[in-house]
Amino acid sequence: MIFDQLWRTKRREKEIDKRLREQYHPLLEAAKKTKDQNQYQMVLGEFLAQRDLNDEAEHLETEMLVKRARKLGIPVPPRPYVYDDHASENEFWEVNFMTGNCYLKEETELRLRREIRKEEVERLEHQMRWVSQVVIPIIGLIGALMGLISLVHSLRR
Repeated sequence: MIFDQLWRTKRREKEIDKRLREQYHPLLEAAKKTKDQNQYQMVLGEFLAQRDLNDEAEHLETEMLVKRARKLGIPVPPRPYVYDDHASENEFWEVNFMTGNCYLKEETELRLRREIRKEEVERLEHQMRWVSQVVIPIIGLIGALMGLISLVHSLRR
């Protein structure tokens, strides 16, 4: 379900991006042909601002990663306050001032993903240790009992 939500969001984001490119490409070309640098910069700025508003997939992906990390007890760097003067200088988060959303920077996201994988592997190893120390000997004992019952049953005939 969450994968579907992320997939749908990314697909919708691609469609919006395609529509924006189709809408603004002719305007940018026209401004380029007239060699009006102010017009070109204005259209380009408007195009980039519209693209910045299209950030739902990145926001959702960050939220899912942070939720997964917190569930495993992995510390997540605190989010910056969007309206703080130093929000853009945060070493862990990127801030989209158009939408007010924060995203993990690439290095921070990679580190967090690595820590999540490590924690999940450790938890799985712990569970497997329990299985190997408890369940496997019980299965061996059951197998030995079945063999003994089979032997006793075959000797009675």
